[in-house]
Amino acid sequence: MTIVAEAAHQRVLVQPGRNAFPDMSAYISKHFGFDLLQLSDYEIHRAQSKWAHLRGLLRQSCDLVRSLGRLRRCRVIIAIGPISYLIKLLKRLRLIRYETSFCLGWHIRSPRWFPVFRALSRLDSKGDHYIVFSEWEVGLYRARLGIDAERLHFLPYGDWSPPAEAAGPPAPVNRGESGYYFAGGYSNRDYPTLIEAFRAIPQRLVIVCSALNTELDALDIPANVTLLRDLPGEDFDAYVRGARACILPLKHDTGASGQSVMLRLMRNRKIIVATDFGSVRGYVVDGESGFLVTDMGRDLPAIVAGIERAPAAARALGEAAYERYRRYFSMAAGSEALGRILASRMAE
Repeated sequence: MTIVAEAAHQRVLVQPGRNAFPDMSAYISKHFGFDLLQLSDYEIHRAQSKWAHLRGLLRQSCDLVRSLGRLRRCRVIIAIGPISYLIKLLKRLRLIRYETSFCLGWHIRSPRWFPVFRALSRLDSKGDHYIVFSEWEVGLYRARLGIDAERLHFLPYGDWSPPAEAAGPPAPVNRGESGYYFAGGYSNRDYPTLIEAFRAIPQRLVIVCSALNTELDALDIPANVTLLRDLPGEDFDAYVRGARACILPLKHDTGASGQSVMLRLMRNRKIIVATDFGSVRGYVVDGESGFLVTDMGRDLPAIVAGIERAPAAARALGEAAYERYRRYFSMAAGSEALGRILASRMAE
């Protein structure tokens, strides 16, 4: 679905660095007629310290102020991430005068940040909208941040480029070993609970996480669990492909979390076992395309035993996960959904 573009300078997409949703940004710019304003490179989605995040935001804020000339002529702005709050502040100061804005890809991973963002949300006007990546967040942010429901829009977080060519999986522990279970990612992960569960599960578990998952440093890691940190993306994907099933243990039910990893699992036809939180319910249908659990320590041993006992039935769940990915989270599905959101609001 393509919206006929107005003059390019009337629509601006503010991208906080080349690594902030690069495929989605390129698609929006090309297909929806947005002029791309790219700020200083800062890997907003890479695991790093809070001070590194703050320094990156400060650099980008300076870039944004230097770009006021482009923003003054703009009627519609899409901003990726928290830089959107500075854009709203600039409007309050009458330095820019857009009519409609969309905050894209913004989310809160820890409940301690709710008071801060509830205060920041007071900068909003009726033309300021949020595009969130899980349906659960619409109700969550309406209740916890006081954002009007009509300004919250759900866009399923999906793929915006064709998947890369697959390579063979590396050996997870020893060359030739297979049949392991996999968990990966950095933010909002409850790895201690998962590791504790595998003390009672004889199968192997490979966890690919970050050096910033410091809660794991003091743990006594059992012999059947292997920790790998900060691997390149292609190695991460290779471990996904070699796994018998994949596990997504989450800590806080506060919004978008784990979707990018979830997509990797689904397009690789993997059985997914995930914490039963709002952010993953749109991806995993319990018993049809994976398993949702409320207590990893209690529920996981029986699920793993079932996968080991009936591998053909388990593979069918993986195929169902792929079909759900293709139907709701592919590039074609995402483009149609985003087009509906933008078209209706910009028509107003």
